[in-house]
Amino acid sequence: LNTAGWKLELTKPISGLIFEKTYDRFHGRQRARVLINDKFCGWWYEPGEDRIHRWSRSRFGCDFDQPLQPGEISIKIDPPAGVPLWDVSSMKIFGLAADNIQ
Repeated sequence: LNTAGWKLELTKPISGLIFEKTYDRFHGRQRARVLINDKFCGWWYEPGEDRIHRWSRSRFGCDFDQPLQPGEISIKIDPPAGVPLWDVSSMKIFGLAADNIQ
């Protein structure tokens, strides 16, 4: 119901992130803002509902204008007030390697 946040330590530069959640899609129209280092990355939106086959996986990705360098980053998932329950059973976060950085 509230903002969830994590701090991750990057060991290599990354050009983007992919989030994968396992969630209960009993309620449709779930949405949340994704923030990286307190900057808006995009809306993660799950429009569908399924009250019979409830468990599902969903992915959200964001690219960065400039690669994020090694060090600590903060990630926040922020569902706005008044939307259907944002559900997460488990979350995986993948970094996209920033190859050929000059």
